[in-house]
Amino acid sequence: MIVTCNEICTALNQGDKFWLAIVLVDGDNVDGPHYVCQPFTQEPERGVTAVTYQISHLLTKSIR
Repeated sequence: MIVTCNEICTALNQGDKFWLAIVLVDGDNVDGPHYVCQPFTQEPERGVTAVTYQISHLLTKSIR
């Protein structure tokens, strides 16, 4: 899952108001939405435009 720096910074600045929603879609099969509160812990380094996260890691912090 690729997340832009702008999305990460917004999530960090908004705190509990920002929820990341993850929906897994495979053809006609849909799993979700899964919601993650405070999904990110730090800002990306300067010059980074996006960060790749393992969906499985984010899903371990999710609720339905």
